Amino acid sequence: MHLSLEKHLLSLIHSGCYINTHEIVSIGNALELDLSFKNRSFLLQNLFIQAHKKEKTVELAIKLIQLCESKKEKMLHLVTEYSLAYPIISTHIDKITRTQQRLNQELILHVNGI
Repeated sequence: MHLSLEKHLLSLIHSGCYINTHEIVSIGNALELDLSFKNRSFLLQNLFIQAHKKEKTVELAIKLIQLCESKKEKMLHLVTEYSLAYPIISTHIDKITRTQQRLNQELILHVNGI
């Protein structure tokens, strides 16, 4: 996976959801990767590097897609509870969907060996 994807995931404006330090470490733990708590940028970079070294890039992409889906579901719930928030939240939902699509594209490229 590419450095630009890491930057994309770190940016709320681009990804549509905030991925916190605990979530990054949790994904690392699920993939049996040792990550210590540090700043988000370093953690995410280390997560990508270790996943690549241990040939767990596919699993990493799947975990990130699942995390995005969970965040999107929470936002959809908020929209149903607070319909006036739709104009704000819908933008983030769209960005999360695009982030998931980008992760799926990276996954396909990795599986195809590109």
